[in-house]
Amino acid sequence: MIIRSIVVASLIFAFIPNGWCQPANEPTAEANLKFALELYEQQDYSNAREKLEKAYEDFKSNEVAWKLAMSHYYSRDYRRAEMAFNRINRRDKTDEYPESQLWKARMMKMNGKYEEAIGELNDVVKSDADPYIKQAAALELQGANLAVSSQDQVRMTIDNAGKEVNYPGSEGSVFISPSGEEMYYTSYMLNEPLVLGKDVEPVYCKAIRSAWSDDKWGAGSAMDEKINREEFNVGNISVSPEGNRLYFTRVIMKVDSMQESRIYVSNRESSGWGPAYELTGVNGDWIAKQPCVGELFGSEVLYFVSNKEGGHGGFDIYYAKKTGETSYADPVNLGDVINGPGDEITPFYREGRLYYSTTSLPSFGGFDIYSTDWNGSVWSTPANLGKGFNSSVDDFGFSVDATGYKGALLSNRPEGKSLDSRTCCDDIYTFQISPIKLDLLASVKDGKVDGLLRGVNVQLIEMTGDKMGITMNAATGEKGAAAFQLGLDKAYRIIASADGYVGDTLDFNTASIKEDMTFQKTLVMMPIPKEPEYEVYTTEEPIRLNSIYYDYDDDKILPESEPDLQLLLELMAQYSDMVIELSSHTDARGDDTYNQKLSQRRAQSATNWLLEKGVDPVRIQPVGYGETQILNQCTNGVECTDNEHRFNRRTEFKIISGPTSIKIEKTRLKSLQDEEVPASRPNNNRNRRRGGGGDSVATQPYPPQPVLIWEKDGVQFGELKKGEQRDQVFTFTNTSTKSVTIEICTACDCMTLDWTTLPVKPGQKGTVKAHFDTSKKEVGDIVNDFINVILEERDPATGHPVVFELHYQAVIIE
Repeated sequence: MIIRSIVVASLIFAFIPNGWCQPANEPTAEANLKFALELYEQQDYSNAREKLEKAYEDFKSNEVAWKLAMSHYYSRDYRRAEMAFNRINRRDKTDEYPESQLWKARMMKMNGKYEEAIGELNDVVKSDADPYIKQAAALELQGANLAVSSQDQVRMTIDNAGKEVNYPGSEGSVFISPSGEEMYYTSYMLNEPLVLGKDVEPVYCKAIRSAWSDDKWGAGSAMDEKINREEFNVGNISVSPEGNRLYFTRVIMKVDSMQESRIYVSNRESSGWGPAYELTGVNGDWIAKQPCVGELFGSEVLYFVSNKEGGHGGFDIYYAKKTGETSYADPVNLGDVINGPGDEITPFYREGRLYYSTTSLPSFGGFDIYSTDWNGSVWSTPANLGKGFNSSVDDFGFSVDATGYKGALLSNRPEGKSLDSRTCCDDIYTFQISPIKLDLLASVKDGKVDGLLRGVNVQLIEMTGDKMGITMNAATGEKGAAAFQLGLDKAYRIIASADGYVGDTLDFNTASIKEDMTFQKTLVMMPIPKEPEYEVYTTEEPIRLNSIYYDYDDDKILPESEPDLQLLLELMAQYSDMVIELSSHTDARGDDTYNQKLSQRRAQSATNWLLEKGVDPVRIQPVGYGETQILNQCTNGVECTDNEHRFNRRTEFKIISGPTSIKIEKTRLKSLQDEEVPASRPNNNRNRRRGGGGDSVATQPYPPQPVLIWEKDGVQFGELKKGEQRDQVFTFTNTSTKSVTIEICTACDCMTLDWTTLPVKPGQKGTVKAHFDTSKKEVGDIVNDFINVILEERDPATGHPVVFELHYQAVIIE
């Protein structure tokens, strides 16, 4: 048979090399050959080897050579098996055993000679051998290449469990309890080879328990008669996730052949494990072994291994739904994603992931450990656990505790304890996996002033679909960030909230993270707009307009003045019977008469602006007061700063008839004392004085904020299938008079952003590159969102960062 099938007893209980009692008289060559073939047919390969070796010396038969090689293989002496298959491969001139080169290469793999095995397997694949042989060689070749390319596990350390646990004979069916404090396994507890004979007491495989203490596993001790019973071998121990049920098998063996295997369960009682009960449903006229509690389709199930008819190969993995304390529904094969033409054994389930060992997939040597994930409807393509978990020989029986960081497996690696060849016997290997450290720094910004906010409450919520789970809370500290520890393969939602702000929410996950990582997420909260506050002004009370500016020695209304005039226009409409005096004032510098005329012209210019907007001229009386109403000490001859003089250069209005009082929103009309005085703008006429000219230095409005012209400020992706990725480049031209620099770009978690980080000079172009990942969204989502492009430059009028919004839309479909 091309696909190897390791003897069931070797993998489940122990390999027992036998020192057979020799008869008193040396048998004839024919008698020795007959006896050797009988032992081989009885699957007593350990004792058959010596007889077959002698028979080959006597007869030089290819059949004897083949059975000798297979006996070495089944006895798991891969070094001798390699030599035996090599001998056949060299001497089989009639091609009686065309698969001998394949088996030779297999043994090279199991002896860790991967490069040599690859050469042999390539020869088989390229040969004109039987297609079945070539197919088997191709699978072995995949495994050899996988072993060569596999990297060491940087976070996992694995060690032999030591002499307190392992005997020179094989151990079997190791299982780490969910608490990580108990280890269950089976063993014959042999320190020397078993001698078979009619006067020898039978030895049975027992259930063993070891406890974790002082950072190591203590010596194992056999469990009591409720679990271990005479005339039965015990195997395949596992414990339910809550730790209250112990599953195992009772097996009847004949030499190395399993005649019967049935699954039992025992419940934990105050004094220990209680009586064992045979399960119904999973047991039948088939072998049932290696039970493990798991979940499927939202229900508890029992995964187990069986050779039931209708399977895919030798032993397959099945599941059965739990229907009672000891009863289960009919077994269901897990299907061809998991089960193949070889053997699948030792299933172990944890949090949606099934671990098992198989010979149906590419392996490093013998059985390799694979894992597959359940997504609610199908199992994923199985993945090899890689080097460390797998070796050049057999690796199986994987289990871990509830944390997923402490576990054990079985392997016949050459460094283990042994009664015969270096690889004859299975030992328990324990491993530790260093946890991946994942942290979150959640920063919270004020979306209006672009400053980090302190003392903001940040919630981190574990999400399962749309359902919220465990919630953690922290407040942003001095650096405006809250810190959290994260778990692997989890979905999270961050919510930031604070009084006076509109909260922000952000979703992300830690799926497929393989190394330590600190997630840095930024939430942006906008201040809640406050209810407008009003100032009440009464008749004959001057109301100052602070933004009406004029060029030096000029009376023309500048565009920067229009907001204040627009406010005045709105007030005239709101109070339809209101008649005002619109007045203009200068500072004390310059000729008095000239200043008087200049102020009158400026008052008239403001009046004309309103008249052009449709205001009845009878409702406005323009008056120029020149320098006659100085509001501070800066009169003629007094030395003052320009800002002090500026306080006197003003345009005002007051009610002279109509309503006795009016209300003006505070934010629409600031007092000069409350605002930052704008810088003076250079004037080419500064050093040219007209005769009697006033306003010796003209104060001008704030310089304009940066202006970026975007080639496209939005994109419609249309309908996108979930999982699609799209890229978009937004290009802009800096039309300002100064360079601009993008400080940061923000968007939802579905958008990865990159942007021009160097200053963009006037007339030059810059870009914002966006990568849209629809896997972050759900089917049916209508995406209508913005990318915020935040400049380092500030709006001179408000002191706030300049922000541009780039719009994107999409609909997520299946």
